[in-house]
Amino acid sequence: MTEKHLSYSRRLAEWFSALDYTALPADVVDNTRLRILDIIGLTLAGSHLSYGQITLNTALAIGDVLTARF
Repeated sequence: MTEKHLSYSRRLAEWFSALDYTALPADVVDNTRLRILDIIGLTLAGSHLSYGQITLNTALAIGDVLTARF
């Protein structure tokens, strides 16, 4: 990875870590909640398909939430 990409990643991570939830507009929070519910629904729907099983097996091979930190 180039220095430019690392710098951008670091700036983005710093911005997210300093983000104050209470400062976010209510419509942004509500819209984000809907997007998360969408992702959960699509994940559940796809879990019964072959590529859903492949994705699940890959995630399990990486490890649980405590060991799959990057």
